[in-house]
Parts: sequence; structure tokens; C-alpha cells
Amino acid sequence: MRACIGVVLLFAGCAEVDSDSACDREPTLTYENFGQGFMDQYCNGCHSSLVPAPYRNDAPESVNFDTYAAVIAQRERISVRTDSLEPTMPPGGGPTTEELEVLHEWLSCAVAEDAAALGEE
Repeated sequence: MRACIGVVLLFAGCAEVDSDSACDREPTLTYENFGQGFMDQYCNGCHSSLVPAPYRNDAPESVNFDTYAAVIAQRERISVRTDSLEPTMPPGGGPTTEELEVLHEWLSCAVAEDAAALGEE
């Protein structure tokens, strides 16, 4: 079975893994049980439509993660900017390497699947 794992492999290609795929986590990672909390803790201080421009720390006003639809639309950008090897977001640091790995698991499994279902893949 093939599965894309992590941001580096997500863009470099897929790695061979056994049947215990990274996307087989129980319970499955969802926006409700993981994504929303991660975004609120590490991203939405600057990347929320509710944050006025002077308080966004130069975050583009068009790049917001305060809804799941917005995360789906920006999933590739989030993945690249939070690359666990050399993350550029959040600029002040924050998430541990392990938290970033879980973020990328969520992005490459649940978010990618939902994007495909919406025809955004």
C-alpha cells in the first residue's frame, strides 16, 4: 500500500508503507478534534478574518484559517510553510516537531480527502 506521509514526502512523492498507514489513526484526525484547536493555538492570532490588518503581523488579509473551508483552500500553503524540517510559520516558533508531524498527517489524510471530495484536488 502507498501513502503520502509528511510534508517532505507529500511534495517529493509517496513512500512505501505497510498496511498500518499513517491515515489509519483511531480516532481519525478531524477539524473538530485536532485542526481547529491547532489553528486557533498557532495560526489564528494572525490568520483570522477577525484580526484587523494592523494586528496581523504582516499576514496577508486574504490568508485566513478560521474556518475549515479556508483551511482546505490553503492546505498546500499551510503544508509548505509549516514544513517540520524548516518551518517558516509561525514565525516566532511554537509547535513542536511532533505537533507539526500530526498537522501534516491531518493535512495529507483528512484535509486532502475532503478537498478531493469537494473537487479542489
